Amino acid sequence: MLFCVFTQAQKKQYWLIDTETKVKKKVKDSVSAVKFLDSLAQNNYFFTQLKEVKVKGTAQKFSMIKGRISTKPMLIFQIQLP
Repeated sequence: MLFCVFTQAQKKQYWLIDTETKVKKKVKDSVSAVKFLDSLAQNNYFFTQLKEVKVKGTAQKFSMIKGRISTKPMLIFQIQLP
């Protein structure tokens, strides 16, 4: 009986979809999906938003918007008033 439950869990599909670039990434399980989303923070995507979750049959699709922190220096102007 335990074997049947384990094989059912392996039939699920997990898709991670970047809504900006339309890149789709298929991962093997929910743990891999969480690890991928966590890795975004390590690559300066600290403001990633989970936009939508769709469940259709055995497939789960997670749409996200990656929010990257700019590493470019900001210019600051100082204006002197008379």
